[in-house]
Amino acid sequence: MLREELYRKLSVAGARVIIERENGTSERCHRCGRRGERPHTGQFICTSPACGMREHDADLNAAWDFVGID
Repeated sequence: MLREELYRKLSVAGARVIIERENGTSERCHRCGRRGERPHTGQFICTSPACGMREHDADLNAAWDFVGID
């Protein structure tokens, strides 16, 4: 219900709305897209040696991945 109301209000305001699934966003690196490790709750580690982004807060990484921030 909240999602539909938010979608309606944003659409009326002229915003482009894309509904996307959040599954896996806390396990995927927001920089390189490679699946990383979650050794502890709240911790994300990118396993790509070329990426340069090592340990990060898992929720923040997920949020950046979800909205496409590099």
